[in-house]
Amino acid sequence: MSQKKTSREDNQKFVENSLGLLASSMLSLKHVQLRLNQAIRRKPEMEELLMPAVNDVFRILNQIDQAQDEFSTFWEKGQNNGWWE
Repeated sequence: MSQKKTSREDNQKFVENSLGLLASSMLSLKHVQLRLNQAIRRKPEMEELLMPAVNDVFRILNQIDQAQDEFSTFWEKGQNNGWWE
C-alpha cells in the first residue's frame, strides 16, 4: 500500500471517527437534557438550581451540532476529491 493511499485512508478514518464520537456525545447529552427537564417538571422548585445546567447542555449541544456540520463538510469534500489528494 502506498503512503499516499494510507494518508487518504487515515484522513477518511479520522473524519468518520470524529463524526461518530460527536454523534455519540450528542445522544448522551440529549439524555442528560431530558433527565434535567424531567426533574424540573417533577419538582418545579428545582428549576432555579437546574436551569444553568440546562442552558449549558443546550449550548454544548449547539456546539456539537456546529462541529458535526463542519466535519460533514470535510467528509463530503473527501468523498468528492479522494480524501485530499
